[in-house]
Amino acid sequence: MAESQFLRSMDELIPVFEREGIKLVLEPHPDDFIEDGHAAVNLVRGLNRGWISFLFCTPHTFHQGNDATGIISAAAEKVTYVHLADTLDHTASNGLRYIVNPPGSTVRVHQHAELGHGEVDFGEVFAALAAVGFDGVVSSCVCGWEEQAEEISIRQREKATSLISTRFGGNGPRRENETVRTGASAVLLRRRCGRSVPALNGPTPPTRPSPRRSPASAPAVRPRGTRCSRT
Repeated sequence: MAESQFLRSMDELIPVFEREGIKLVLEPHPDDFIEDGHAAVNLVRGLNRGWISFLFCTPHTFHQGNDATGIISAAAEKVTYVHLADTLDHTASNGLRYIVNPPGSTVRVHQHAELGHGEVDFGEVFAALAAVGFDGVVSSCVCGWEEQAEEISIRQREKATSLISTRFGGNGPRRENETVRTGASAVLLRRRCGRSVPALNGPTPPTRPSPRRSPASAPAVRPRGTRCSRT
């Protein structure tokens, strides 16, 4: 029923999106009508529009089917966006990696933790992205550590840069289209895979304005207090 309603909505929205030049990136989500990664890729391909693409969310790895390589390979050129955060495998240890109450509850848990604080294989994820020639947006998507928002944002940036450099043949992220957002959830560093740039050092990213730099290309720091949308 939910998928049917979604497709009916898309019948109405597609002409609007095309008229306005809007691109749509779809993400399977735990407990949505499609949470399996392969099924979501099939849905995206079935919609058959060049401007509709797929988002691979790493903290949803174990809800999507724990097959990062297979899902990313199947999506290939349709992967245009990646959310970066870590999580424990809720299916491991006979389903007891997380303990919920009351006993017998069917609740499933996932987190959006800092890289290295869970069980997602980011080497596998970035190797798969490199194999399909990914050149989209990578964004940090950590939620739940408001008190360490800025510090986690910086560490997430450094870890993402390292993964990109290692898996994409030593090329670091481009400066253009970069946005740094520090907020309640240490969310967002947008990066595109491309030529290398110097590492950013210190507790905050540089924000030296240039009269020749357009607003769209200049790094932007958004104020604290920004909260995650549904992740």
